[in-house]
Amino acid sequence: MNGDVNQKFLTVENGRKQATSIEKKSLNYSTRTVFFHKDGDKYFQAVKIPVSKARYRTIEALLDDLSKKVPLHFGVRRLFTPKGRDEIKDIDQLKNYGNYICASNRKVHALKLRCQPGDALNRQAANKSKATDGRCSWEASSSTLVEDSAENHRQIKLHNEIIQPKMKQVDFILNCSPGRHYTMRFKMNNCLLSFDEILRNLSDAFQVGIAKLYTTKGSRIIRCEDILNGPHQLIACKKYERPTVKDAGKLPLINFGKTTKGVSNDKPKETVCHSSLPTLPITMDIHSRKENSDIAQTVLLEKSDELHRKDSARNLKSASTSDLCDQIHQELEQGSSLTKLSRKQDRNKECVYEIIVCTGNRWAADMDSDLYIILYGVDARSEKLWLKQSLNDPKFQQNQADFFEIWCPYVGELKKITVGHNETGYGGGIFIDRISITEPNIDGLYYTFPCSKWFDVGQVDGKIERQLKCAGYCALNSRLRQYEQKRDEYSSENQWKLYIKFNKISSTAENSPELHVFAYSSVGKSRSNYMQQRKLIKATSEEAIFFNEVGRIYKIRIEVDCHSPDSEDFAVYIESMELVQKCSGDRRHITCRSWCRLSESVNQKSSTLQLFREFPIVDLKSDLLPVYKYHGKITLGDMRGIESGRYFHCKLYGELGDSGIIYLDRNKAENGILEFQAECVSLGRLMCVMFSTFVNAQAEHLCEGFNVLQELYEKYNCSVTAGIVWLVNSVVIRESLHSPYQYIFTEGRILEKQFPGVLRKELILSDITGLSTKSSRIDNTETEAEEEMWKLLITSQEMTNFESIYGNCCLTVFGELGNSGPIVLAERDSKYRSNKTIVFQIGFKSVGKIFKVRLQMDAIEDHQVTWYLKKLKMKNIKNGDEFRINAESLLMQTEWNPRPIVEFAVAWPDIPPLPTIVYNILVENGKGTDRHQSMILSLNLFGVHGDTGRRFLLTSDPAQRHFQPGNKDTFEIETIYLGTIHEVVIEIAPGSRFKQWHLKTIEIVDPESHAVYKFYSDEILTSSATVLILKNPTVQASNGLPANTVDENHD
Repeated sequence: MNGDVNQKFLTVENGRKQATSIEKKSLNYSTRTVFFHKDGDKYFQAVKIPVSKARYRTIEALLDDLSKKVPLHFGVRRLFTPKGRDEIKDIDQLKNYGNYICASNRKVHALKLRCQPGDALNRQAANKSKATDGRCSWEASSSTLVEDSAENHRQIKLHNEIIQPKMKQVDFILNCSPGRHYTMRFKMNNCLLSFDEILRNLSDAFQVGIAKLYTTKGSRIIRCEDILNGPHQLIACKKYERPTVKDAGKLPLINFGKTTKGVSNDKPKETVCHSSLPTLPITMDIHSRKENSDIAQTVLLEKSDELHRKDSARNLKSASTSDLCDQIHQELEQGSSLTKLSRKQDRNKECVYEIIVCTGNRWAADMDSDLYIILYGVDARSEKLWLKQSLNDPKFQQNQADFFEIWCPYVGELKKITVGHNETGYGGGIFIDRISITEPNIDGLYYTFPCSKWFDVGQVDGKIERQLKCAGYCALNSRLRQYEQKRDEYSSENQWKLYIKFNKISSTAENSPELHVFAYSSVGKSRSNYMQQRKLIKATSEEAIFFNEVGRIYKIRIEVDCHSPDSEDFAVYIESMELVQKCSGDRRHITCRSWCRLSESVNQKSSTLQLFREFPIVDLKSDLLPVYKYHGKITLGDMRGIESGRYFHCKLYGELGDSGIIYLDRNKAENGILEFQAECVSLGRLMCVMFSTFVNAQAEHLCEGFNVLQELYEKYNCSVTAGIVWLVNSVVIRESLHSPYQYIFTEGRILEKQFPGVLRKELILSDITGLSTKSSRIDNTETEAEEEMWKLLITSQEMTNFESIYGNCCLTVFGELGNSGPIVLAERDSKYRSNKTIVFQIGFKSVGKIFKVRLQMDAIEDHQVTWYLKKLKMKNIKNGDEFRINAESLLMQTEWNPRPIVEFAVAWPDIPPLPTIVYNILVENGKGTDRHQSMILSLNLFGVHGDTGRRFLLTSDPAQRHFQPGNKDTFEIETIYLGTIHEVVIEIAPGSRFKQWHLKTIEIVDPESHAVYKFYSDEILTSSATVLILKNPTVQASNGLPANTVDENHD
């Protein structure tokens, strides 16, 4: 063999096997495999690059290529040996399977390699020599030279991984965005980050708030141990999101009963159209089956012919769409039993329920105590579960949604919940809009429990615990999200199928009434009259209705069209409904359990007598509309020409739609006042009320005459209405007893005749007035106490500039009967520590209902006062009444304001606080004022709602000279609204350098009432007389009108 070849294989020397070095082997390789490491990053995976003269002619070309593969701030500018001692300046210095450090500067960190390549090759060579019995042969070395070197490097890498601490790399994928992912590495034996820190890092990486982690199979990750022991890919979700997985579980269908194949009756199709409805033709396909005396009928609301023609051109392209929809429905039906079986297996296991509490947007609707909740399911009932407050993140704030996670045994499908708290004082409760609960598994349900009621002993009925019934739920189906992401691949039709289950129908009339179904959506209102031959079904059944292109449905109404309401024996009980979207399989279950009736003898448990029922639709993308019980009072007018029947019709119209027909019984009117109640989904702001009744022939002609007059009035823009006293004079409507306002309708007009013999009258909204929701049992019989004891809690905000606040604090409480005067709050060492709550017990003579508090700080021991007040709370020790103020105010002592003052208006439940306004002060100086002087002036205004305290008159420009002879100086004072101002106290502060000051007049401009109070003085103040009191001002409106035209509503 050649001599140069003999230098490459293994030789035996003195009976021992030795291996040649990598340096000698690599000399004859044109391409060398080199591993490059990142400086200072021991977890960075080495970059493997084949290096040759043909690929990189210079070392600079290699460095430019490494800059793209090894992330460094200033790019790769230098290469070093593993220990960092020698710098590589030529490509020939690189060794085959060598390790090198990529760096930007001269200072590098050495690589910690426990096993050197040469040692590993020596062991490999020894093993090879041992396998060939010590023979020196070409077959044992040269044929596998390159493969052996690669295997040696893999063994070196494996050896290093075993010795070094084992790391786990986890890839976090953003939910609904599979293209966005973030990789983190963790030590298997010890995770240095907490679970919250991991979520914060993910939030910073994705630039969205990450609150939950799931596996790709839908299991929840709640601990760091789950990350270390779990899979290598996790889904990062936002706070209220559910993960989108590839293989979604089957969702159960709510089966009302056994279904069989329908048999057609070959009835002709009918079309129902109405001028007040969308121009959408309604086609009825009636089917029936004989089983348990059930009659199943189907109605299909189809699109117009033009839309059908447009879609027909796409039917050939969307053939796969229909197959996909059929496959989804088939899988959903087949998966119902499997899902129910899996639910039964998990009933005894503890799981995490996600609860969202939405606090209402009412005055003093917040609460700083804890809530408790009890879950009632079909399988079990939970214990009392507490939703606790947080110090850093306050819960149950006004118009806020709070998220909680609680551990609880699985109770099955939720039916109702109990919510309450333990605060027994007026003002200590909360106003809850709704509560939403999500089941713990990925294919769980999203329940909603509407409330819109107070939990306060001083409000309405005084309850602090209520049972809330489930309005419905929707399936958290990942198929829906996949459908929305690929909406263009499906048909453009938005088809919904509505199932209605009737539990009981009672009717003895020969001609049963008709039944109508109305669907309210983002597109408009759709109506269906689907009863065969104008008759209701006479047994329990399930009805199916199809809606096409109705948009996002937010309300369903079922209404009975009773032609002869005098037959009060009719009633129908609606058990439940369910909406199913045809393409996506999205399901919305609606819990009804309501009667449509007019007679109290049918069911004594029903709350209202009405022939329609409305139900909100639970949707993840929109808020659930509340269900209100509207209370109305009608002042009846002239009834001449009205037929003598008992009932006439009423209908409410608002911004969110209209209500069903309300049947009004004239025999129940007392002294011309007729009261009614109607339970329906919120209509938003009410706009008008429509009345209709039958009239005789003479009155019908009179209706036509009034209509002609009304057209003339509107033509010439006359604010006059015709027939205002006919049938109805006025209407007053209140949404519920928990609503602090009512709608007043007084402007009426006769509408154009639509049906022969029918009078239609419309009343338009005239005014909205406030109402008290305070319970009549509170403070009606109690006498005012001579002295009250209160507990005061003051919380300071944590600040970085100081550790504590030195000073004395004075509190003044203002009420309807006066004020308490300054109350000194003595703290130990006069020190208010930051981020701490201090509790005081104070007593003062009763001031009635408190509407304002004032805090004033005085510095002591030459310390400058700088105090950030976070929160203030006062609670009556005797009766538990309390109010809370989120202050968030800064009190800072300055040279011009040595005693900083801050005022807060008090808000009680559904009682708005006094507004904070800025008074403009105009000071007119007389000619007797000394020109060369420096004076600090303070002012105290007294009004119906207390005083402002001593306020220093300052301007934004300290260099500006004030109080010059004959000049008018303008200042501003921000304070709580005082009402009518009747007194001003002027004082010159000590330390002012002046001889005399001539005050001519002071004008105070009130922006709230648009009044100008002018005090005349013409007095001269000197160093011996520094206080001046002015009373009896003249009052004018800011527009120059006399004083009696000033609005005094606030007083």
